[in-house]
Amino acid sequence: MSSLAGLATLPLGWASLSHIEFGLLVLSGLFGGAGHIAMTLAFRYAEVSRLAPFEYVALVWPVIADWVLFGIPVSSGFLLALPLMLSGVALAAMEGRRLKFRAKTNG
Repeated sequence: MSSLAGLATLPLGWASLSHIEFGLLVLSGLFGGAGHIAMTLAFRYAEVSRLAPFEYVALVWPVIADWVLFGIPVSSGFLLALPLMLSGVALAAMEGRRLKFRAKTNG
């Protein structure tokens, strides 16, 4: 459905892609899809508290890519949110260790 909606924008003017740009776009889609499948499988086999830090870190990668690849500076909003994300990672990591310790002492 979204492909059809995107196709409806063709009359508004699309920029033509070079072969390299098209290949990078396809690779981006393939790697993004593989990443979603990998995270879905990870949620099947691991506790959510063990995977939460990876979800938080996934918010940082696009900002780094913007900075390195396109020269877009880091926004002040991201810098304000960064301590919250890092504290969320720390809390999720500590919670995972606490659950593991509790399971070891009870079982």
